[in-house]
Amino acid sequence: MLREYWNIYLKNTHLCCNNSVSKVPAILQHPVGSAPSNNPSQYSNTDSKILIYRLPRLKLASVALQKVSEVIRRSSKRKSIEAEQALRRMSESSPRTSLNRPSLNLARSRPSVNRRSIALGRSSTSGSKLQPIRDELDTWLKDREHDVEMGSDDLSAYYSPSTPRASMGRFSFASSEHRDSIQHDYFDELVDEAVVLDDATIFERCFQHIDDFASEGLRTLLFGYRFLDEEEYNGWKKIYMDATTSLVDRQNLIETASEMIEQDFDLAGATAIEDKLQHGVPETIDKLRRAGIKIWMLTGDKRETAINIAHSARICKSYSEVIILDRENDDVEKRMATAHLDLCSGAFAHAVVVVDGQTLADIDANETLSSLFFSLVIIADSVICCRASPSQKASLVKKIRTKVNKSITLAIGDGANDIAMIQEAHVGIGISGKEGLQAARISDYSIAQFRFLQRLLFVHGHWNYVRTGKYILGTFWKELLFYLIQALYQKWNGYTGTSLFESASLTVFNTLFTSLPVLIVGIFEQDLAASTLLAVPELYVYGQRNQGLNLKKYFGWMFMAVSEAAIIYFLIYGLFGKALFTDDNTLYSIGDLCFTAAVIIIVTKML
Repeated sequence: MLREYWNIYLKNTHLCCNNSVSKVPAILQHPVGSAPSNNPSQYSNTDSKILIYRLPRLKLASVALQKVSEVIRRSSKRKSIEAEQALRRMSESSPRTSLNRPSLNLARSRPSVNRRSIALGRSSTSGSKLQPIRDELDTWLKDREHDVEMGSDDLSAYYSPSTPRASMGRFSFASSEHRDSIQHDYFDELVDEAVVLDDATIFERCFQHIDDFASEGLRTLLFGYRFLDEEEYNGWKKIYMDATTSLVDRQNLIETASEMIEQDFDLAGATAIEDKLQHGVPETIDKLRRAGIKIWMLTGDKRETAINIAHSARICKSYSEVIILDRENDDVEKRMATAHLDLCSGAFAHAVVVVDGQTLADIDANETLSSLFFSLVIIADSVICCRASPSQKASLVKKIRTKVNKSITLAIGDGANDIAMIQEAHVGIGISGKEGLQAARISDYSIAQFRFLQRLLFVHGHWNYVRTGKYILGTFWKELLFYLIQALYQKWNGYTGTSLFESASLTVFNTLFTSLPVLIVGIFEQDLAASTLLAVPELYVYGQRNQGLNLKKYFGWMFMAVSEAAIIYFLIYGLFGKALFTDDNTLYSIGDLCFTAAVIIIVTKML
């Protein structure tokens, strides 16, 4: 609701008029993220281009353009440094060392766990002395569960005394009667009269704030004002009223009348709002990416709104290369080919492909463009499809299933327009909320908030995969172990089919003796704690790489079953006649002993 209201708010130009004063302020509010859509390709790549598009309306346009160019240059340099650092981290990481991140090092990331406490834990193996270490580790894992990747620069900025967060924290220790005076004195010190009179400095600081806001994914708004004389206003008012009451070409006449006074503005300031996301969405996106999951955003919003939301949700990073495909540009094929070569060469630290519904329809109609498009989006880090219809969302999911071998797709949505997409994916998840329950009713799983996807995938998904793998391996293992003993015995009875085991024992083997061990493993197995799985999403690759159930592990378990069956049979066959506890050497007694040994080994190993 907030987003819809803000879109309506941005589409209107507000003109505050008052005939009772000699000078009338004409206030124009220009959204930096919502430039006119006559030629989106001209300024849709970044907020900075849209900002430049608006700056000529200012009185000191030349100074403003110079300062915004400096801000853009600094921002580009910072983003290039961040991209180089990300590329260096990617080149230094490997599958064997991907889990040995510095953030996982307990001694580095948790200074409170000092060497003395670790030494105490090593010197004694008693539970009481090890308990503090376990408590510290559990606390660290819970902190990691809510951890968000933040660089050292971000941390220093976050805790800097000049930041709003830190400055606001200063007043929490003041008494109630002195708090107002302390705040007033503190903010008075922030105002520098020399800076207020310097237009260049004001422009630079304002545009730097806009760039910072845009990098955080906020929707920025630039405010300007101009004073009109009463005579000038009355003349313009007549032209504007004639334009609004015209029956022919009304919209163009209104825009022409607006252009007459929307010039030579003084900069009032800037502000930014956030497309309100559910709690925990950016953190969830970060952890999904760390788990090796590629994230696509399919939405019906316009391009600028979709990119802003992607920045807020951290689908786009500050240094991401945004590859925009627009049908109004004739070089869509060339743009895709160039981006594909750059991605294959590793030129980008993080690449996001943005395509709209109309461009996607043109791509689907051309076989060559379609093949090149899917070759590009498969290797890209993320994809944003804006202005997409429900059928296009479902088509994208279906084509990814067919074009990417051994891929598992998950679709999550909260509205009726997501039903086709949810049904087309391997796993469909519906979010129940303000959009209704249509998506939740037809989905495989229903959750209340997006952040619950962490626990659904990283905890329950991992546990269920481990349980299923162990249940299958355990079932085949115990059956081969038990019946191979019977097969080995056939050599000694001339392969007549005589049973080594008593008939009643054969009947209840799978129901009474060995059913619960595999069932309990398949229901309650938890190889790792939930806090560990949430804190370290990289553990999710255990299932992606099929490490819990594969041919190598299956044949290993079968070899173990053959070996154990041979040991049980030949050990009992060789030692039974020399046993001192019984004189019974009949077939029933040796079969009963083999049956008992097999059941004990199966139950012991499974539990």
